[in-house]
This record gives sequence, structure tokens and C-alpha cells, in this order.
Amino acid sequence: MRSLVLMLLVATASLVSACESRDPTCDRLAEKCAYCTLPGLRATCEAAVDSNDAASCQDGLDDPDVRSNCVPPSSGSGSDGGPDGPPSTGGALCGRPNECICPSSSSCNYGCLPGSLCKLDCQPGSACGATCSSTAPCHVQCAASTRCDVACGSGNCEVACPSTGCTVTGCPAGSCTVTCGGLGTPTRSGDTVTCP
Repeated sequence: MRSLVLMLLVATASLVSACESRDPTCDRLAEKCAYCTLPGLRATCEAAVDSNDAASCQDGLDDPDVRSNCVPPSSGSGSDGGPDGPPSTGGALCGRPNECICPSSSSCNYGCLPGSLCKLDCQPGSACGATCSSTAPCHVQCAASTRCDVACGSGNCEVACPSTGCTVTGCPAGSCTVTCGGLGTPTRSGDTVTCP
């Protein structure tokens, strides 16, 4: 009986020790998981970390989706994120360049990068702003925001505004689409569109 108790104590101590120390590869992956912009990817990333399996965590670090959609903000100073960091995102979280979200109850002002489609998804309660590039289309989803201001660079914009508190500039009729929370019709004055 005494040897059984001793074996149980040794087994318990080994289990506690294993739970307290996480593989360093999993620690590196855990730092990225918090910044995943896709919910399913975040859950997969966290499952790999929870497994504490070095090979699974390394697979996560090497995964192209994790590398492009789970990007921690740059720790360097300067508005461009440093020589190897991403450009400034104005408070938005971007998994890939020009694919960003403005988190709930935050304030963001994203400047779209030229040359590729820009998508900004403003979460409920956020105050959102975007400056679109003149060289690419721009899609801003801010219907649940408290405020939304968009400067369309080329007029090639689609903006889903809240029912009030939205202004879209540089928005010529015919090449720019604005909706007002599904409740109202936008008001146009030249190339400026507002939601009442």
C-alpha cells in the first residue's frame, strides 16, 4: 500500500511539473495567437499551444495563415513599425496588409496601402476612419460603429455606414456606394455623402 501511495505521489509530481513548463516553441506561438484576426484560426492556434507539443506548435509557426493573420504589433518605435515591421495601422488590427478590423469599443483611423483591395471591418461600438488609396478599391464595413469617416481616394469605394454619424468624402456618384445602416438614404452634396 505504501509503495502505491509513493507511486501516485511521483506520478502527480511529474504531471504537475509537465503542466507548469511549456515548450518554448509553444510560447512563441502563444504570442501570435492573441493577434489572430480570424476566429477559427485563433481557436486552432490556441489548440496547438494547449497541446504543448513542440512539433504541433512549430507547424503553427510555419503555417502561412498564421504567419499572415496572427501578426503582433511591432514593438519598434516609429510610425512605420520599423524596417521589418508592418506599416502603422492607426489602431486597427491587420492580419494581412489592407485586411483589417477595428476592435469593438476602440477608435481606429486606417490608411489603406496602395495597389491592393483594402478591407476594413469596424466592430460594434468602434469609432472608425479610413483613408483609401487612389490606386485600389476600398470596402469599409462600419454599420455597427458609433462613427465612421471614410476618404475615398479613387471613388472606387463601398461603405456600409451606421444609420447616423457617417461621412464619406471623395465619393463620386456611380463609382462609390454608400448605405446608411439599412434605415435611411444617404445624402449627397457633390462628392461628399453623409448618413443622417
